[in-house]
Amino acid sequence: MNRGAQWIAGLLLAAALPMATHADEASKRAKLHEMFQLAHIDQTMRIMFAAQEKQMPQLLRKLMPAGTLTAEQQADLDAFIVKVHGIVAQAATWEKLEPQFTDIYASVYSESEIDGLIAFYKSPVGAEMVAKQPEIVERSQAVTQSLMQTVQPQIMQAAMEFAQEMQSKYGSKSSAPPKPAAK
Repeated sequence: MNRGAQWIAGLLLAAALPMATHADEASKRAKLHEMFQLAHIDQTMRIMFAAQEKQMPQLLRKLMPAGTLTAEQQADLDAFIVKVHGIVAQAATWEKLEPQFTDIYASVYSESEIDGLIAFYKSPVGAEMVAKQPEIVERSQAVTQSLMQTVQPQIMQAAMEFAQEMQSKYGSKSSAPPKPAAK
């Protein structure tokens, strides 16, 4: 083959490589989508967010010293919590998260590993794991909540110390640090 033909063959090969890589990437992403569906990742995410939504008001109430909020303030706090959960629920939908999860999984797993995971989720054991996942998530969150309850006194102590530090540092009336003096 003469040099001109070698050069043209090299250019054609260089031009074809990105297309092959793109096709491999598209195949990998499609397989990840299938794996996510088989694993019911969207359902698991909904369960986790619902549990957090349920636990957040309970946790905040436990962190607030008893009797520190009036009924009106408690109602305002509850309304704020609902608002925050609405913001998170809109921002953290599976439709918005899946592309990012796909990027993460695609960077960690090879296509053959993804094939193996798909085979696992299609197997009876994999299907059973998926079916039991909601219970696992629920129990795991109960363990986490229990742990948080055991450290609650330490958190409360740290919060009170922080509040005292901020009050002595910035004063009780100002919520912002003092402005630096003009030079």
